Amino acid sequence: MKLPYKSIPGLVSAEALAAHVALADGYAASLARVDKALDSASLPSKRTLEHPFNALKRAETYAIGGVLLHDLYFGNLCPGGISPHRDMAIVRSLSERFGGVQEWWAHMRATALSANGWAVTAVCEVDPSDIRIFLCDQHDMGASFGYSPIVILDVYEHSFWIDFPNDRARYLDACVHNLEWREIERRFVEACA
Repeated sequence: MKLPYKSIPGLVSAEALAAHVALADGYAASLARVDKALDSASLPSKRTLEHPFNALKRAETYAIGGVLLHDLYFGNLCPGGISPHRDMAIVRSLSERFGGVQEWWAHMRATALSANGWAVTAVCEVDPSDIRIFLCDQHDMGASFGYSPIVILDVYEHSFWIDFPNDRARYLDACVHNLEWREIERRFVEACA
């Protein structure tokens, strides 16, 4: 994975980012191995939990989640952040749903403090007025079909431990100041189209 930045001062050091990217790249490698194994896997003729196909299908969704969530997470951050402004469609929608960007952030932060893995703000593809914040304890648990992720926070310890040992709250406070709202707006508009 190539990123347009090598660190984000105040959020993630070069050392921590390199380790995190290596972990994310590992999910892509795992997905490639799973895909190859699925191409030649024998298919079960009845429901059995111990069939190798079962484990491959579970590994597939976990690896896909790991790849996609990391891509989206790294993509909605940038050094120094890009501030939201009231003309953005996402800002108007967050204001309608939560009362404002600050109120949305309070909910997003609370979700991120509660999650084992991810906090995801997503918009319903069928009803764009339906914006929700999902708590995802694993890459493949907590998301809902029909919702497009627009803001993603990785809250697994590997995402902050090097720079913020045992201080998830301080990490989250740094995240909000480094959100790339142009990208968040692009995702929102695209999901609502």
